[in-house]
Amino acid sequence: MTLVSVRDLTIAFGGALALRALSFDLRRGELLGVVGESGSGKTLAALSLMGMAPEAARVSGAISFDGERVDTLPETGWQSLQGRRIAMIFQEPMSALNPLQRIGTQITEAMIWHEGISRAEADARALALLGEVGMPEPQARLRMYPHQLSGGQRQRALIAMALACNPDLVLADEPTTALDATRTAQALDLLRGLARARGMALILISHDLAAIERVAERMLVLYGGDLMEEGPVAEILSRPAHPYTAGLIRARPRPRPPGVPRRPLPTIPGSVPGLADLPRGCRFHGRCPKGRPVCAEGRPPLVDIAPGRRAACLFPEPV
Repeated sequence: MTLVSVRDLTIAFGGALALRALSFDLRRGELLGVVGESGSGKTLAALSLMGMAPEAARVSGAISFDGERVDTLPETGWQSLQGRRIAMIFQEPMSALNPLQRIGTQITEAMIWHEGISRAEADARALALLGEVGMPEPQARLRMYPHQLSGGQRQRALIAMALACNPDLVLADEPTTALDATRTAQALDLLRGLARARGMALILISHDLAAIERVAERMLVLYGGDLMEEGPVAEILSRPAHPYTAGLIRARPRPRPPGVPRRPLPTIPGSVPGLADLPRGCRFHGRCPKGRPVCAEGRPPLVDIAPGRRAACLFPEPV
């Protein structure tokens, strides 16, 4: 059953299109990964799903949640969804947490606001949540301030806040940025396990293909505000159709066997153009090894290339 349906979501700043006609569906309980370089539109898409697009942005298109159109809701309508049915785990815990409030207060706020429960009941649920996300000594952590927690503990507190009202959808925007490799793996496994246990849909936004592979079942590949490729994670990572996806995979760090000399990773030439300089045709045209003059003439359509697979390329690799 479809939980989220996005159709032609477009976000512009002045005359620059930061997100261009994005369309996708998300099933209830599905684990979706969104990957792409900085500036690809990943976070803008997530903020739009939360009703939190920047004030300066012009947003068009349609967003439906659980069968109802939500992009036209007034602010009060979005407030009834935010935290209760749709929750977000932001990128930097120290910025997302209020430094002046105890962790327990921040976790219970949404419960009391949306559900009208007592402080005692909210505190009991917050304690149980901290235990569920693996917080050590949860009773003591409830009374602590963010600066008294480690980076991994702050991340677990953010996850507990997102789960406070048992939402149908959690958006996780680069949730492991401040963590080392071990804690990153723990946080990703925790997110996947909680989503499975609670039947939640999860959208993981990351520039890290390893994180997407660890958590998601299906993935979207964004570049310059355009959806380049969509399909099952395992299939895309083993047989990418779009040259941009293939470039990301080639540049992915891999374990080096003992005795094998270190070699520089292949890179994609150039960099993502600024919003004012994005090409009119295929956004990847100037960096693409397969680019031809026709690619600059118009935006390639997103077409079915195999069951469950789509790509926006005039010359895709066979899958």
